[in-house]
Amino acid sequence: MSLGAGVDTLLAPGQVPEHLPVTRIVDPLMAQRMATWVVWGVINWQRKMEQYASAQRNRRWDQQIEPRSNRDNHEVSVGVMGLGVMGLATARYLQALGYKVSGWSRTSNNHQECQQSGITCYAGHERLEEFVQAQNVLVCLLPLTRE
Repeated sequence: MSLGAGVDTLLAPGQVPEHLPVTRIVDPLMAQRMATWVVWGVINWQRKMEQYASAQRNRRWDQQIEPRSNRDNHEVSVGVMGLGVMGLATARYLQALGYKVSGWSRTSNNHQECQQSGITCYAGHERLEEFVQAQNVLVCLLPLTRE
């Protein structure tokens, strides 16, 4: 069984008899877990937690880590690549916390739902560079496909 890491190993030639169906699982809890993991990662980067942890391990008071002013959520642009179930949930979580959120996908299939949430949406390879350049943080939730 492969629930969280895709079906790559299951779909290798000869692994699954042709008469058995292969179905897609959409689990809201899995999307929530991914979204909260990404939120942790963004906050970890934004608040420079790795640098603080390193200074603490070295028993060093490092005033150079953070300037006197913090980077607030509304000042951070986060781009989510992939606007499927996990990507859209992640974008919504980040937006609810006040981040400037944009999303990119190969096609514009989910863009109406994305735009209704107030998330800026980009689609297609021709808009990828524009999307990436507008971000402070880039989150990749794209499926592992040949594209």
